[in-house]
Amino acid sequence: MKCPKCGNLVDLQKVISNENCPHCGFYHYIQHALRVAAIASRQVDYNEDFYFKNIHQRIYNSYISLNEGRVEPIDGALNLRGYLLEQFKTLIKPYPREDLYFIMLAMRELATWKILLESEDTWASVQVRNVSHLFTNILSTMKEDDFGIDGIVDETDFISLFVYTEEIEKISANILGTKIFSWKPTLEEIIKIRIENERHNEYYQHFEVQELVKPEEIEINDEKINEFLTQRGIEINRVKKSVSKEIERLAGFSFKELKEFRSDIITIAKESGQVFDIFPLNENKSIQAVFIFDDQLKDVITKERENIISYLTYGPSSEKEYLLNYITDPYMDFKFIFKYEGLLAFGILDSSNSISMLSNITSSDHFIDKLFGFQATKVFKKAQQDIAYLIAMKIAEHFYKKDRDRYFVPLQQKGVPNVNIKQIIGNGIKKRLMSNKNQNLGDIDAVVVDLVKRKIFLMEIKFFKPAVNQREMLLKDKKIYEDINKILARAEWFEKNISDVKKAWGLEHSNYEVETILITGRPNYYGKKIEKEFRKVKYLTFDGLFRKGSL
Repeated sequence: MKCPKCGNLVDLQKVISNENCPHCGFYHYIQHALRVAAIASRQVDYNEDFYFKNIHQRIYNSYISLNEGRVEPIDGALNLRGYLLEQFKTLIKPYPREDLYFIMLAMRELATWKILLESEDTWASVQVRNVSHLFTNILSTMKEDDFGIDGIVDETDFISLFVYTEEIEKISANILGTKIFSWKPTLEEIIKIRIENERHNEYYQHFEVQELVKPEEIEINDEKINEFLTQRGIEINRVKKSVSKEIERLAGFSFKELKEFRSDIITIAKESGQVFDIFPLNENKSIQAVFIFDDQLKDVITKERENIISYLTYGPSSEKEYLLNYITDPYMDFKFIFKYEGLLAFGILDSSNSISMLSNITSSDHFIDKLFGFQATKVFKKAQQDIAYLIAMKIAEHFYKKDRDRYFVPLQQKGVPNVNIKQIIGNGIKKRLMSNKNQNLGDIDAVVVDLVKRKIFLMEIKFFKPAVNQREMLLKDKKIYEDINKILARAEWFEKNISDVKKAWGLEHSNYEVETILITGRPNYYGKKIEKEFRKVKYLTFDGLFRKGSL
């Protein structure tokens, strides 16, 4: 690369090219700082038993012996968290704030790579990302004079910093969980282990560990059905395009432009030799980041791209709120650009992953207010309705194509399953779903009849925003109960009108049992609870239904 100050060539793989120019050395220093972060994080991974056992023995055991039974567990945990925060700040004091923010780029890129390299342990990737988020949040609560001017030299302090950060995150999560779920742990439990009850654990196994089929990436394979959807303007690509246009109207950039901007930056960085090899993973792969200078953007920058930088520069959504309430700020998952003096930088893999997540998550009005600062409009709500319709069609298509001798799916026209069913039609029968008081009972999202088990499955699909913390699990996910009475009423209508249903659909067997399957696009905390409370309602995620493969 060419140094923008002295004009000499700087080879990032060799020693400093011009010792008389401090800027030449600066780029080697940035590369070194990123490597320090990656090395420190990997050291914590490889020696976690030693590091965490050490902090437990050195700090926790004596603290427990002094406080167990003398103070309330939450108060004791809060005091210990305060002590760990002070230790963190003491260790971090010699370094400049900007250098510390920048090294989180390496942590983000490392977390994304861990998903590819250690796919059996996605939780480890989540932990690295959480450490980077909390690290950034803590920095944002500190004053400018809390930082120093020393350069980052080796990983020793950062190993301790990452251990402290992970312990602060764990204790904070336990404090919140204890308050929200009314757990009654001891002081030792709340500071030494991750507390979780059975339902909480079950939820997170789905939400954070298992790879989910993303409802925003639904593909219909049948040509006839696709033609039907195209005619009605209900296609996943069209849904995403409408959302992208709305974001462009409100936030001033499109996803197409976002992808092209990333591509342009990578091209400029590669042509100029401005690609950092942060950390070698094996002989053929290395964690990499790119950076470019402000003046290198002059030929490619536009107002739209300035908006991208404004909205997607990595940093906490709120300086102090998240440290206390939402310790790892999940909304930072969708930001990926790091600004450092005159530089823009991002991890190559992390940037691609962040854009994909952002594109998917906004397709159903998720996080619009937190990410962009504006409320969801009719466009986002229509997108959510369309995705729910596509989920219903995908489920109906799956069983319609699966086994004609085993499954029956009602059709609205030849080759196209009937979804959002408001009335039962066929063989002289035409009956709307109405209550005894002549009230509209709504519609059935999809119906699948198992001819072997003699069961009629009513598919009720809900597409909620995924919860991103424990508080949201209790508040937002509970909306799943809002329609439960209508869902049960529709099942009761089918049971009472089973003779007409069988005649309309030409079902030959005499007895059919009606069962409701409640399906959510992503896991819902109360899903399994509903299944236990209501005997004829089963709960599955969209992903779970397809992994299960049958009813």
